[in-house]
Amino acid sequence: QNGNNSTFNGSTAIGGGRGGSEGSGKANGASGGSGGGGTYNGTGGSGTSGQGNDGGLGAGSNPFRGGGGGGKGSAGATGSASGNGGAGTNSFSAYTSGSGGYIAGGGGGGQYYYGDGSSGGSGGGGNGGNGGASYVTGQGATANTGSGGGGGGSPASGTGGVGGAGGSGLVVIRYQSSTQKGTGGTVTSGGGYYYHTFTSSGTYVA
Repeated sequence: QNGNNSTFNGSTAIGGGRGGSEGSGKANGASGGSGGGGTYNGTGGSGTSGQGNDGGLGAGSNPFRGGGGGGKGSAGATGSASGNGGAGTNSFSAYTSGSGGYIAGGGGGGQYYYGDGSSGGSGGGGNGGNGGASYVTGQGATANTGSGGGGGGSPASGTGGVGGAGGSGLVVIRYQSSTQKGTGGTVTSGGGYYYHTFTSSGTYVA
């Protein structure tokens, strides 16, 4: 399903679009802040301008790989290329959740039977499942990064795996100052800025 929105003071970061699905509930990737990746013979969802990027196309021929979910930094890759999730962004490098300060990476596409699933995008995106004996369930995204979970893989016969859960979101308030000007959230500082980070509902007081 689509991710939930994160909001602050009238501004809204739109939740990511869910990935495509096969079988009786077949659907293309859905639109959102970033679009969900397409199933192996479907299209990805559209991202929202200024917030994210499109999901990748699925590959309708061997190796039958789903497209990657879009990330804040780039679109999801097509399944015929790699199906990797789109890269995130390190705009909040003083906030070090995820990898190297990156957040909002896309989930990797799952693969049918032949091998490994695709990699999640930098910033916490989950890897896609494969169809072999090792795993079919997509990997969950890193918590508090707003990243996408990996798509489920599918074995040669039997039931395919489910997608991994997306990562919970966050709100970061940043201001340039040599002293702390407000309270609320987890407070960090660096590079002449203060950061108030919220990973659940809360109140900022200036």
